[in-house]
Amino acid sequence: MRGLHQPDLTQELEKVWGVSRETPADKLAAQAKYKALIENKSLPTPDPGHGRTLFTQTCGICHTLFGSGGKIGPDLTGSNRADLDYLLHNITDPNAEIPNAYRTTLMELKTAAPWSASPTRRTRRS
Repeated sequence: MRGLHQPDLTQELEKVWGVSRETPADKLAAQAKYKALIENKSLPTPDPGHGRTLFTQTCGICHTLFGSGGKIGPDLTGSNRADLDYLLHNITDPNAEIPNAYRTTLMELKTAAPWSASPTRRTRRS
């Protein structure tokens, strides 16, 4: 729907679903590079344990996977992890699509330095 290039429609879509933008060319190139490496049958088979370690050290700071990890970003347990293109897109350009529940809000307070927050749930007061 973004492809219709109608600013009013894009604004309404972002209100409902969150921010989504085009992936820059350099990140698309990185996705293609990593996909070629992963699909190269002449290279050794990747070790899933290394992937878990990498996730814990980088993604797991903010994201939860199977109950472990941070609570700042979305829980990735139910994400489309079996789709290589989905994974590469979200790993190389993690801010291309940001659900409303995880959008950062910057507030300038009169009595303190600027403060930012990413609400993970809304109540009647937030």
